[in-house]
Amino acid sequence: MNRLLTIGLISAALAACGGEPEPDKGTDPVTPVSSVSEATTPSSSSAPVVSSVSSAMSSVAVSSVASSIPASSSVPAPSSAPVASSSAPSGFDGDATNGLALFSSKLCVGCHLDLDGDGFFSDKANHFDPDSFGNAGALGTYDASTPSGVATFIKGFMSAFAAGGCDEQCSKDIAAYLWSQKNGVVGPLGEAVSCANPAADAIHYGRRALHVLTSYEYHNSLSKLFGEALPADYSSASKVSVDTELARLPNHISENISETRLNGYYDNAVELADWAIATPGALAFDCSDADSCATNVISEFAYEAYRRLLTPEERTEFRDMIGGAADLNTGLKWAITTVLSSPHFLYRSELGRTVADALVEKPIEPDPNQIAIANPIFIEFGEVTYDAKGFGGFGAHKYVGTTPNYNWTGNDVVKVTVSGTGKFGLKVDNKIVTEMELTSSAPKTLTFKVTHAMGSGKYVQAYNASGNPIKVSKVTIGTVAVAEPPAQEDKTLLAKADPDAYVLNSFEYASALSFALTGSAPSRQLLDAAKAGELFDAAKLDGHIDALIDSDLGKAHIERLAGKWFRTDKLPTRTRNVAEFTPEVRDSMMQEIREIYKHVFYNGDFPSMYAGDFTYLDSTLASFYGMAGQGGASNGDFSWVDTSGELRGGIIASGGFMAYNAHMDYTSPIQRAAHFRQDVLCQAIPQPTNLEDSDERDKAGLRAAERAKAGTITTAEYYDIQTNVEGSSCAGCHNAILNPLFGLDDFDNVGRLRKRVNGDVVQDGLIIVNGVAVPKGEADLAIDFVNKDGYLFSPKIVGTLSTKQADIDKAAGEGLKFSGAKDLGQKIVAEDVPGISACLIEKTTRYAMGYTLRKDLLEDAELKGASYLNITDAQEAEFVCVQDELNAAYNVAKSPRDVLKALVKSSAFRFRK
Repeated sequence: MNRLLTIGLISAALAACGGEPEPDKGTDPVTPVSSVSEATTPSSSSAPVVSSVSSAMSSVAVSSVASSIPASSSVPAPSSAPVASSSAPSGFDGDATNGLALFSSKLCVGCHLDLDGDGFFSDKANHFDPDSFGNAGALGTYDASTPSGVATFIKGFMSAFAAGGCDEQCSKDIAAYLWSQKNGVVGPLGEAVSCANPAADAIHYGRRALHVLTSYEYHNSLSKLFGEALPADYSSASKVSVDTELARLPNHISENISETRLNGYYDNAVELADWAIATPGALAFDCSDADSCATNVISEFAYEAYRRLLTPEERTEFRDMIGGAADLNTGLKWAITTVLSSPHFLYRSELGRTVADALVEKPIEPDPNQIAIANPIFIEFGEVTYDAKGFGGFGAHKYVGTTPNYNWTGNDVVKVTVSGTGKFGLKVDNKIVTEMELTSSAPKTLTFKVTHAMGSGKYVQAYNASGNPIKVSKVTIGTVAVAEPPAQEDKTLLAKADPDAYVLNSFEYASALSFALTGSAPSRQLLDAAKAGELFDAAKLDGHIDALIDSDLGKAHIERLAGKWFRTDKLPTRTRNVAEFTPEVRDSMMQEIREIYKHVFYNGDFPSMYAGDFTYLDSTLASFYGMAGQGGASNGDFSWVDTSGELRGGIIASGGFMAYNAHMDYTSPIQRAAHFRQDVLCQAIPQPTNLEDSDERDKAGLRAAERAKAGTITTAEYYDIQTNVEGSSCAGCHNAILNPLFGLDDFDNVGRLRKRVNGDVVQDGLIIVNGVAVPKGEADLAIDFVNKDGYLFSPKIVGTLSTKQADIDKAAGEGLKFSGAKDLGQKIVAEDVPGISACLIEKTTRYAMGYTLRKDLLEDAELKGASYLNITDAQEAEFVCVQDELNAAYNVAKSPRDVLKALVKSSAFRFRK
């Protein structure tokens, strides 16, 4: 046997147990698994290592805190027996059964005891967990990656405390027993956390957040600011840095802007400013003179970009910026560049203000320059002479004034247009209304509210307090136009909240809604609705939410979730050694997944996308699948197709799911199994702790290589032989969690249904040709995993799977037997497994809010250290309440739309801590 080939086969099997792989880079070297091209089993990015599980087997939901969860290498007996035999890897001669007896006789139980058999020794003074070996507190850390390391620690440090001591074999036996108690969960299997306050009118709290715009949000938000299509794709890596992802969804809830990214934003701002000024129709506002240009930048462009009203200081800055420039275009360029590189545009705030502040908050003050005037009158100052343009000049340090025939109401407006440089002043009834420096000679219109003057006969005076001449136009005076007052926030609702909690203001709420529902900034119409208080009116709020969801951007945003969720948006970059698998086919497969999810989102019955009695096809896919004449009439024209009675349909039995989870020449049963558990059921697969623990696995690799040389092995067999090796660390996951799901292998590596012979699914055997495995071996080999051995064990777990429990389920035959992908989808729907709804709620909340509501679905990155994204006990109790609300919404019609609407209307979406 060629040693290089053997090493390649063995390393391939190890790679299949590892983390997120590299993308396809061409022909796979040597073996089917030596160049894994997409995510396989557990990794920090593809299989979250989480902190709790909920077990349907015992109907007990559990919760515990974890950091890193190693896999169990045991194959335990039924739960009534403490251990079957030594579960340590081959080569380690500890006896777990004897170790149990020694653990008692050596009086270890005096300090360490696990009375309830949950794998957490917490019933005596000194607690420990076999799933987090490695730190013995005052005794220091030790090697916990193998039972040998644990045995060394017991002999070196703990034998002194044992009755009669504990020699080398004693230490090995006890280590073997403790190793057998691993269950893949760190901490006790406790009771489920309950909602902190289940009252119907209770306020629940989400996280405060300051999100950097993702590349998608950035491009969409830019597009809304201009009247013409943008000159480039500003979501591309060439324009903005690659997004950070959590749980495979773009996520910038705790992202910092790097210098490189910031420089890119500035360069984009300058580029867009130049383009907008030079392109007719790009600016959606008038900029014919400095005054109107500044007013429109403030009230239209910056208002939409900042997603709120500007402060008085910001308004002054923009007026000075535009008015003080050498020419109008220069000032406009400065203003556009400033807006587009400002943190007020690049970040979206969900920080809110304290409830205490909100209770005493005054109504939003509008820009005085935008105040409407009712029944205006026009006055002239008699001491000046007006030119044809309506301007009259008066010299340095001169006062001009008049007493207009006007009845002052205490709610009046004076509007005056001035030009020149120097200090301009205005008095009404001998009280100063303003004294301000004019920094530009360009005309500017100034608007002032006057609240101190009442009655008639009041003197209005303009004055020049500088040494330079100033010109003033005819002055407009009138009362503030009466408008319908905006609806005020419900103070009763605010009063129920914790005063030190935070609540989003109306503009933050509008922004959060728009980004959650469309992946883009709010429209002018939604901002105006926020300004008018419409988002505090339940009926009007519902209408705005529906409008966002039903918009073109809303539909695109919903589609995009499906592509990210099931990873299939990466399909266009995945090549295979099949000529018919063209870029057009890959693009259409990607869109098929998006269309399927969009259908259930807008039409309800979410589980139907797994049951698989429909799909969406265009002419390209219909031809590729051998379904010509069904679906749309052309490429890109997708329409609904009934697939009841067919073996294809839905998300799982789709070309996209199957082709993504495959390699250049053959399928990847491990990826299909792992991604089914992770993406459909929201189950996390424990990571193996030792990939060099078994000579038996080397022998298994040799057996697989011999079969591959002869061409008499199916892909599923090839993987199974090398990974499900009794006593090895790999077997912990592959025995009952992954390999029984090889029954999903009834599609080939480009998403076509495999051939059937006499009712059996078959494939051409894998054979080594020029050092590469290809499916050109013996023809029509039956795939037993598909035809008779497909099983889903532990189907009702959400969160981290217990390898120990899965092995028990397999030994007892307690699982869902299935034959092929579509049958599996229909079985989980018929059983109503909890992961279906749990995963919908998980993906919906992460996509809309940037974080999970479940402690048992935290990603590894979220668990590390004092991560902002970890979940405290108090937060967990709040988040359970929100989950209860979302589950209630789901149970009405199993509608993803209902779940999303319930989320954004929940108190936790507006109230934060």
